[in-house]
Amino acid sequence: MKRTRRNVLGTASTVTALLFGASVSSAEQEHPEWDPDDVYTSGDRVVYDGSVWEAQWWTQGEEPETGPGPWEQVDEDDGNGNDDDGENDDGDYPAWDPDAVYTGGDRVVHDGSVWEANWWTQGDEPGESQWGPWEEIEEHDPGLEAAIDVRPGRPDPGEELTVDGSGSSGEIDRYEWDLGDGTEADGEIVTHSYDEEGEYTIELTLVGADGDRDSTETILTVADGDDGGWPGEDHPVMAYEFSGPAPAEKVTHVIQTFGDVAADGSVSVPWDVGGVDGAVTLLSIGGWGNSDGFPQTAADAESRERFASDCVDLMREHDIDGIDIDWEYPGPFGPDGLVSYDDDPENFTALLSECRQQFDEAATEDDTEYYLTAALSAHEEHLEILEHEELADVLDFAKMMTYDMHSPGLEWVEYTNHNAPLYSNPESPTDKSVHDTMTYMQEQGWPEHKLVLGLAFYGREYSGVESAENDGLFQPFSSAGAVPSYPEIQDGFDDYDRLWDDEAKVPWRFDGENLLGYDDEESIAIKAEYASEHGYPLMYWASGHDPNETLVDAVNDALDK
Repeated sequence: MKRTRRNVLGTASTVTALLFGASVSSAEQEHPEWDPDDVYTSGDRVVYDGSVWEAQWWTQGEEPETGPGPWEQVDEDDGNGNDDDGENDDGDYPAWDPDAVYTGGDRVVHDGSVWEANWWTQGDEPGESQWGPWEEIEEHDPGLEAAIDVRPGRPDPGEELTVDGSGSSGEIDRYEWDLGDGTEADGEIVTHSYDEEGEYTIELTLVGADGDRDSTETILTVADGDDGGWPGEDHPVMAYEFSGPAPAEKVTHVIQTFGDVAADGSVSVPWDVGGVDGAVTLLSIGGWGNSDGFPQTAADAESRERFASDCVDLMREHDIDGIDIDWEYPGPFGPDGLVSYDDDPENFTALLSECRQQFDEAATEDDTEYYLTAALSAHEEHLEILEHEELADVLDFAKMMTYDMHSPGLEWVEYTNHNAPLYSNPESPTDKSVHDTMTYMQEQGWPEHKLVLGLAFYGREYSGVESAENDGLFQPFSSAGAVPSYPEIQDGFDDYDRLWDDEAKVPWRFDGENLLGYDDEESIAIKAEYASEHGYPLMYWASGHDPNETLVDAVNDALDK
């Protein structure tokens, strides 16, 4: 047997457990019943109350149960694919996430390989050190992966559109299309039109050279622009009101910030919350620094009911039209100190479902409509754990925070980059982009009219850029800089060179040592046109970053408002 550090530590752990009377399980023998007198270490499995549980760290006398604690409930053959000694045929391992916690036996994909954790780890990059917690298992072959892009995203009946599979990956031999109206086609890119209004499910099936297949689908809404679409004046533009009033006459929705939720589900609101004349008004509850109460609230039925009831009361009392849930984030992705549970995604769904039920009951009583929306991360690793089908049913809008794609404040960001690239530049160290996020969400079954494209009216600065190569873009840097508003960008960075990335469709500024990723009138207009073409509503963060209304004017001009 190959002598690795994992073998050594595993042997030491087993010896220690035996000395203290622990029951040591293996894939070759039945898992023992949990014994409160035994010592268990990371990776040990036991049977308790009809389920298999795995220890996440050293424990003795702590009864297996869900929630925070040393035990995680697993299926008999779960083990993240490790009970088969690496013979996992589907290779369906998640991408490594620097914010996630991994324990012995967990597998991830990183830098083209499958890696297995030898012990508890968080933030240690696979392959960074030969003595680290990760062991390389095999090269990762993702196989075929189908992707669909449809333009325009909300066509009129009879209007020609393009369905594009060029974003798919793998060794593709054939593209097979089912366009949802009885029409079938083949080819990487095809054109089509629909005679009647309605929703059509477009399915793409890839066929590989060796006969393997992969499919994905997206839902397309065909509607006459005079009533079903969002031309000009009707296109939703939503402003988060923060550090300055939102221009109600230039937007359709104002989202006031921020309400607070306690662990028992009770809600408190800012003193100045209230309906805004001429705009749909919502209150956002939570935010990056204010989401502490969500995990506990969502985990308990009584707290969920209290939260939804408090929201109904405050909508009635303050004359507002809806609530925006800004839990940042379900799962282990929030700021330091935010509690997370394994069942956060399911609890998130349960919380929103309770809100939807109570909001609808109140709307019937009040003869009005109460909106329920949620702000969601742009990062696929945050999104893939969510229950999309259920969320799409209960939410009026999913506000996609398609910015901070490469925030210099994030630990995993090592290179300068754009704050919110519309498309990914092939030279970028990462492939995160607005288009990728919106496409991913449609692939999960979300209709485009519920997917709100987020705009950033601010910039992200990288300081101490180590090389002027490529005008500072995609280069190592030493520290994070300011988050300037748009007037500050115009006035404070006017001595930087303004450069343009035609792949990403965004500008950047560079002075030889410091780089600013941001959006200006040109890139904002391109994004607004993109949203119009695809049928996405728009929102921006935030009103206080655009006090002169320069960027919101660029949005409305692009939409012909």
